[in-house]
Amino acid sequence: MHIRKLLFLWALAHCSLIQLVVGGAQDTPPEDCTVCAAPVNAESKKSTAVTNVDQKGGQVARWVPPENHPLCVDIKDDSVTITGVVCYKKGNKIKDDKCLEIDIELSGREPIEECYCSSTKAPWVSSFKNPNYKKVEKECTMEAYQNRPLSASDLLFCPSCKEGQCKQAEKGQPKNGAPDPIYENWNFYTTVSGSISNKGGMGFFMKKMQKAIKKVPSKNSCTPDITNLPLPQMYCSDISDPENGYGYGANGFDQNCGLSFWFVCQEHIPYINDGDVDQHSLDINIDFITCGTPGPTVPTGPDKPSFVPFSTPKPTPKPSPHPTPKPSPVTPKPTPKPSPNPTNYPTPNPSPYPSLKPSPRPTPKPSPKPTNFPTANPSPFPVAPTGPDQPSFVPFTTPEPTPNPSPYPT
Repeated sequence: MHIRKLLFLWALAHCSLIQLVVGGAQDTPPEDCTVCAAPVNAESKKSTAVTNVDQKGGQVARWVPPENHPLCVDIKDDSVTITGVVCYKKGNKIKDDKCLEIDIELSGREPIEECYCSSTKAPWVSSFKNPNYKKVEKECTMEAYQNRPLSASDLLFCPSCKEGQCKQAEKGQPKNGAPDPIYENWNFYTTVSGSISNKGGMGFFMKKMQKAIKKVPSKNSCTPDITNLPLPQMYCSDISDPENGYGYGANGFDQNCGLSFWFVCQEHIPYINDGDVDQHSLDINIDFITCGTPGPTVPTGPDKPSFVPFSTPKPTPKPSPHPTPKPSPVTPKPTPKPSPNPTNYPTPNPSPYPSLKPSPRPTPKPSPKPTNFPTANPSPFPVAPTGPDQPSFVPFTTPEPTPNPSPYPT
């Protein structure tokens, strides 16, 4: 009985130690996380992961955040910091005794205008707004970038379309709100610093590294280096609600918000073709979620992602250009003027002569035929009777008076 009790206590202590290695019960991320990197369950095939690759870029080993222990992603104006723990995933099991601690910073943010692979200076790009995404993905290789024309010497090795995701984002237009080109608003980072260190899995990590770089020495840490490799890239159409936002392929494996990049361990560069880096040995792909989002609670199948919210239809992140419908042009506008048919002169202006002015001669003379002399002066001659056969003014027709007597007598 005593022995059983001792065995029980030993097992309890061992389990507690494993819990500490993977982050313990600290399900709540630090307060400075802008978003988190989605953890996975054992059945998930695509998710946030650090991946060892071989010389041809094939997957050798995957390291993922344990369930309920997401990575913290702190996004600033010019940088992104990724911190947390990832553990080796074998088949449907996550090995919590083989883990790595991630502490990586991306800095030196640049826009798409600084990229060569999307520029019309690249021979495979005829239109910046409407490129052939298959050509951008297939033809913008490390060799093509190193042999770019002199006129493009100041442009950077970006963007990186992977697994047909750029083309898929284009097919989803306009429902997904993707711009033209779909990577128009992606962020690119010129510098990577930090480390990947041991949390029980570094020895196994280095062993897998030898699939890409022969005779790589065993080290206790890995300093990420992106020499000659495509720049890290990140995008989310709605960083405040990443589950319902879009990344348009920036995370390298689906349309969700996230980031991705290739890298090697700086300590291993001397062993890669005598220091001439022409390949990568590690990938990192991060799928954003809101911090505090619980792990999957519904059954998932081989054809469904672990995070069901990511597989549901997503609302268009961009608001309609007319969120509030404009009034119909036939909607009658209030008539400010009383006239039912407004004109240029809705209320007639008063006549300049509203009332006839009084005549300067207020009372017409009684004569039926007014003359220039409305009232004749009295005649000095008596007025003779007149009749129908007589002129009206007899005095003018009567004999003139006898002239003055002649001074000479008759």
